[in-house]
Amino acid sequence: MARPRVIDDEDLLESLRSTFLELGPSVPTTELASRAKVSEGTLFKRFGNKKAMFDRAMEPPALAGPWYDGMLERAGTGDLAENMAVIADGIARYLSDFIPRIFCSYGGRPSVDDIRRNLGDISPNFPIRSRLARYFELECSAGRVRPLPARHLAELLYGALHQLVVTTVLFPAEANLEPGGLDARVAELVTTFRAMVAV
Repeated sequence: MARPRVIDDEDLLESLRSTFLELGPSVPTTELASRAKVSEGTLFKRFGNKKAMFDRAMEPPALAGPWYDGMLERAGTGDLAENMAVIADGIARYLSDFIPRIFCSYGGRPSVDDIRRNLGDISPNFPIRSRLARYFELECSAGRVRPLPARHLAELLYGALHQLVVTTVLFPAEANLEPGGLDARVAELVTTFRAMVAV
């Protein structure tokens, strides 16, 4: 009679995922098994080989939950601020789970030292957003932009532009499904953003 499974596949995958994310794809299977509190044989029996373990552990998280499944049903109902908070929180949590898996899938999560060695002490994101926030402060003072927190306006515009570029670079086939090229999408984004914030 076969022994019952002590750890289910989802718990095992979660253990594998956290170990891969912490130590990278080259972590030995002995370490994966040790941290999961199972034998190496159990890992190989369940997944076949280390590549299959890694691929299963790094699969994108499911697009599911109240933020995603109920997003369209929220439109036109309930409290707008609450709806937007639920959706934004869900997106942020999803991306916080998804992005490290992508990094790890391409050779591991870069350390802070790796990033600083390549970019210096300050990422270009910070000075760009800071200058953009100052620009919006000046536009607010000139009465051309609604009096909204300039830092938030900068984060909204920069974040949307960042997403457009990342999608175009990392997922060109997906980006090509959108009408026009990157320049056309940037122009549409600016038109929409201006309509939202202009006085």
